[in-house]
Amino acid sequence: MKPSVTKTWGRAMGRIIFWAVVMFLSGASAGPVLAQNDTGRVFTPAKQFPGIPSISGVPVPREGLPGFDLPNTPRDGRTLDVDWFPHKDGETPLAAWIRKNQQVQRPSQPEVIAATLEARAKELSISCTSSTLLACKQRDALFGAAASLLAGIVAAPDCDTAAKAFAPHYRSADPPEAISRNYDMACLGSIQPRREGAGVEKPKTAPPIISAGLRDPANGIMAMIGILERDGNPICGSLIRPDRTIVTARHCYDKHRSAFEAHSVTVRPASGLAGPWSIVGVKSKPAVDTDAAADDWVVLNVASAPDFAVPASTFAAMPFAGAVTVVGHFAHFKNVDYQDETLPGWKKGLRFPRDGLCQSVQAVRGCLQIACQTVRGFSGAPVFLPSAGADGKPQVVGFISQDYSAQAKCPPALIGATLAVASGQID
Repeated sequence: MKPSVTKTWGRAMGRIIFWAVVMFLSGASAGPVLAQNDTGRVFTPAKQFPGIPSISGVPVPREGLPGFDLPNTPRDGRTLDVDWFPHKDGETPLAAWIRKNQQVQRPSQPEVIAATLEARAKELSISCTSSTLLACKQRDALFGAAASLLAGIVAAPDCDTAAKAFAPHYRSADPPEAISRNYDMACLGSIQPRREGAGVEKPKTAPPIISAGLRDPANGIMAMIGILERDGNPICGSLIRPDRTIVTARHCYDKHRSAFEAHSVTVRPASGLAGPWSIVGVKSKPAVDTDAAADDWVVLNVASAPDFAVPASTFAAMPFAGAVTVVGHFAHFKNVDYQDETLPGWKKGLRFPRDGLCQSVQAVRGCLQIACQTVRGFSGAPVFLPSAGADGKPQVVGFISQDYSAQAKCPPALIGATLAVASGQID
């Protein structure tokens, strides 16, 4: 039976109204918004943000996404261009803002990366001769990093499976409790002792530089690792320096810019012995805001406080692959039990990757590519070498930035790697 004229007309009007709403919300009158990258490849913003819903190719924020601040006051595209960051060709201000402010870390899959590093090392073996010692050193470092990852898998046999199960969930929504708990216990060590099973305490061994910091919290790395909090909720990591500044990822600042400007963001040392201290303004940042991981840094000023006392660290280079470590705040810390349940949340969430499962695998154009269990909350956290330098100070080689798939540029990209700003880029 043919549909009636009234029904047909109603359906047609429904389609017209639907597409009118779509075009209005997308901010475009001539079809889906497209963006252009450096290679000339056209892509839709929806493909840039897995798990983020889209309207006609333009992603929109998920309702209730923590810390997702839209502009407080109306701004036209020209003002956004000057005050915030440059847009890609054809982007609306909303699409550009969303592109710069996603949670972009992801769990590393050590088995896959170890295989990739071994393959690269074998390729370098062909060019390794007595006259090309650099290639030989690179080859040996890659083999060493791959071996460490494989050893880490042996020590934490459930991590690879747990990371693969965790990865598809956490970027767009909170994963099921069982999945996040399994990942937490399998892949991450906790600064505060956790319990597993029938009340049995099973602390994970920390890398040497972290262990030393725990033994001497006032003078070790725990006193210089800054936990950035907004209204008491951890948002990012940072490095606190004796000159009353902190270094963190610029995308952390961009995402919470209104809160930083209102001085409602604080930083406290992971030791818990002082602070929290207010952040009072920007000291320095890259001259140009780009998507390059090497430009994802900002130096912020800390307000004067009587209890401010921070030990010094040094910036070091990472020319070859090798072990690194990091302490960050794990967003899903509530899914495990602790020896002391009375601890504040920021302390309960402090995590580090399991031994061997955090390797810097490549340094390119001011950024590091690392295979490490750095997930939501680790942005801006300083990346340390496993032991102190000759001067006895902890060595910082970079700051956690973004996952390579978020259009952060650090070619050639290693699939599954997280990017970090190399320390040499920081003023």
